[in-house]
Amino acid sequence: MAPFPSPTSKWHTEAYPSISPTRPELSAKGKTILITGGGTGIGAETAHHFSEAGASRIILLGRREQPLLDTKASIDSKSSGVEVFVAPTDVTKKDEVDEAFARFVGDGNIHILVSNAAVIGPQDAVGDVDSDRFLDAIQQNLKGSLNVAQAFLRYASKDAVVIETSSSAAHVNFAPGFAAYSIAKLAVFRLWDSLAFANPGLSVFHVQPGVVDTAMNREAGGVAAMGFADDVSLPASFNVWLASREARFLRGKFLWANWDVDELKVQEEEIEASARLSIGLVLYRSHSDNLPPHLRTELVSIYPTYETFTWLLTSWRSLEVAPITVDQFRHTDSVGGTSRSRLYKRLFSHCRWGEKDTNAAEDSERFQRMLRNLDVALAIEHIIRHNDPYPARTIQKALLDFIESFKAKPKADHNLMILHDAGHGMMKNGKFTFAESEENT
Repeated sequence: MAPFPSPTSKWHTEAYPSISPTRPELSAKGKTILITGGGTGIGAETAHHFSEAGASRIILLGRREQPLLDTKASIDSKSSGVEVFVAPTDVTKKDEVDEAFARFVGDGNIHILVSNAAVIGPQDAVGDVDSDRFLDAIQQNLKGSLNVAQAFLRYASKDAVVIETSSSAAHVNFAPGFAAYSIAKLAVFRLWDSLAFANPGLSVFHVQPGVVDTAMNREAGGVAAMGFADDVSLPASFNVWLASREARFLRGKFLWANWDVDELKVQEEEIEASARLSIGLVLYRSHSDNLPPHLRTELVSIYPTYETFTWLLTSWRSLEVAPITVDQFRHTDSVGGTSRSRLYKRLFSHCRWGEKDTNAAEDSERFQRMLRNLDVALAIEHIIRHNDPYPARTIQKALLDFIESFKAKPKADHNLMILHDAGHGMMKNGKFTFAESEENT
């Protein structure tokens, strides 16, 4: 039985065939890999596994030179087809990070980054901990990740992969003494998440590597407290699998290396199109009589995976969600005393496209004029009525396609509107129309 809740029935404690670095589908041939914290533990083992997968170049960063040299020697003794470079580097020092990247990457690119360096910090309860030590631990973890992220962006290949070695401490409270580490890991998660949001071409993964008997784990007392240990081969092989095309549907997700990848692949559509395996605010859906029964009690997040919203992309860096929900778009002309014209006005006001003194007709004309000038105007009609519970996948693809075209040929005065229609008749015969209303103000 799995010691923690899991989306897969199988719970692994060591590497298994599906994530073997010798699988042709997981080949890293021709790839340059950079690993921070690469001298010992999970970082060193990950380097070995990428070498087995056929990587061309592996760059190891770490504070202590000797462990880096030992890892390099071990890889060199087993493989002659990979170049291994070592760079004693304190990732909290920006100049050292920049120098290491410039020296060993040069005019080339990094295809895969494994951000693995971290510190535990003080293990005292919040009420007792020394504030300077507490904040220093958070800063070390966050600053180190920021320095690496900034350097990486200068050398990242077009479709680069980032694997952040995270921790369950980012979303689970194990003990009062883990506050500093927990806060740091959640902050680092958001750092890489923000990087991915600003760079849609990147594939970023957040990984809880398991309970592995490393020096840092022993410092935290993890294995001793749990009473079991996962083999270091598990996260190392899992990292190789994440870097492959097979795992792209998990980009942006928080993952445990123990989960079975074959079972995850079976759930691909559901995972990719939903907020599952993410860190965020989760809400219960209110019951709506115009939703199909299987959606009425689903857990949803603030990311509108199942919810009906009007989305507006006002630039490729800025996404706004107008606060108009499915309950406000019933088949009647008004909901709770609020007519549709007011709802449209609320939409325009939220997006700063309409003035408070404009009426519904003026808003309609403004809206139609805007639609004619759009690069893309996509209406997803009757999704809820057609019982498609995963419209977000369609929306995400449309957004990503638009973002790429927008970046290639930006037009500051062009916007994208996607209407996720709950069946209120706003789209007819392929054209956008406004529902009639008795109210003009």
